[in-house]
Amino acid sequence: MSLEIGSIVDGKVTKIMPFGALILLESGETGLVHISHISHGFVDDINEFVEVDDEVEVKILDIDAETGRITLSIKETEAAPVTLQSKEEFEEKFKDWVRSSTDRISHINRRNKRR
Repeated sequence: MSLEIGSIVDGKVTKIMPFGALILLESGETGLVHISHISHGFVDDINEFVEVDDEVEVKILDIDAETGRITLSIKETEAAPVTLQSKEEFEEKFKDWVRSSTDRISHINRRNKRR
């Protein structure tokens, strides 16, 4: 099996280190998922996200032609968390902000007129 940058493949966690996890790919080659590519959120301890022998899906980010090192990502196989549920929710938050800002400006203007 030939590995290509950008492909998503299956693998198995073989070793966990403080800076990342080694993954045995279905092709028989081993790659590294750096701690920054374990999850979309902050990762302090990799062991909270993966364990040795876990089956994982990984995206191939890079294959170094000289060294053969394979750089992988787990987080890029998952959808990023949505921070706003919908356009309507954003619009409602924006309207609240405008009302609040307008109230504060009105208060400042009234105070300045009294002076």
